[in-house]
Amino acid sequence: MTSEDIIGLILAGGRSRRMGGGDKFLKPFGQSTLLGHILKAAKAQVSPVILNMNGDPGRVADYDLPILSDQAPEHFGPLAGVCAGLVHAQSLGATQIVTFACDVPFFPNDYVSRLCKSKQQTNADVVYARSNGRDHPVMALWSVDMLERLRERLDQKHYKLLDWFKDINAVSVEWPVTDVDPFMNINTPEDLEKAQSLIVSRGSQ
Repeated sequence: MTSEDIIGLILAGGRSRRMGGGDKFLKPFGQSTLLGHILKAAKAQVSPVILNMNGDPGRVADYDLPILSDQAPEHFGPLAGVCAGLVHAQSLGATQIVTFACDVPFFPNDYVSRLCKSKQQTNADVVYARSNGRDHPVMALWSVDMLERLRERLDQKHYKLLDWFKDINAVSVEWPVTDVDPFMNINTPEDLEKAQSLIVSRGSQ
């Protein structure tokens, strides 16, 4: 597996209900926004990186990112974004996509490399992150070969990632927790405030 085989996909198609609506990924964060912070960290590990979002693409014009919308009239959650990413990757001849949740700003520097290593060792269909006793199925490496099975899943209106992972060859990779859970996600204004404090204390940008 080479870097040319993998496309990075930031999943930002959610409704941000617990944040009060609006674009959670455009909330100020550090010296940028959540999206800006995650994009910078993702590009350090994989290239190219594209964005899955719905609605007016002008909202993110300043980021100069390729944008993919969900290929479904209903809101299917992250699986719809993954499906769009797999279709795009297939059209470019890539064999994998690696996904980044738009609300997980502290993912580790070895995120992509460890998922790829596990994929090579296990030949799993999906390799996903785990930390502190919790699964993080949105943070994962996906084989393009999963596209048709994923479409069937969506047609059946089954949208829960972990339920699907039980039916396919999916394996997890465990990360240790030090000063902060590397897969801490931001769902509420309180979570965002906590993450802002962490980024200041760590001297991160």
